[in-house]
Amino acid sequence: MSTFKRWMILIIVSSALLLIVMDMTILYTAMPTLTHELGATASQKLWI
Repeated sequence: MSTFKRWMILIIVSSALLLIVMDMTILYTAMPTLTHELGATASQKLWI
């Protein structure tokens, strides 16, 4: 496998991981407000 392909794979995987971490951070900070405003139960919080 060439060096270029290895770097491209690393960039793609790192970008995907960055998006997942950003999504989880945003959801973690917004969860209290969402559950309070929507009046969500514990099982509904799992779906959010």
